[in-house]
Amino acid sequence: MKFFSWLFLLVSAGVPVAVLTSIVTNAPISFTLFGLRYVGMFNAQAALLAIAIGGCGSTAYGLLWGRSWGLFAGALTGWGGLACQSRRSLSTPRAYTCLSSPSS
Repeated sequence: MKFFSWLFLLVSAGVPVAVLTSIVTNAPISFTLFGLRYVGMFNAQAALLAIAIGGCGSTAYGLLWGRSWGLFAGALTGWGGLACQSRRSLSTPRAYTCLSSPSS
């Protein structure tokens, strides 16, 4: 479990760098979490997914350092992942249908 906590912590630490790079260079950004995927210019959808990734990072922090709220945050993260997977299984068979960028 510690390996994945460190992985989520490191990935979530890179999100602000990716967002700033995307905004400054006007380059597309790509986020994927729990089957949710966004590829395109940074906008509100990308911001929500970036916040979700940051939430996973804070969960990892709470679990790694034994904070009192760590288990509660882990339960919320788990329920969020399950909710997304159930929504994804009910949608069309095409992969990554929860969030998608507009087609060009």
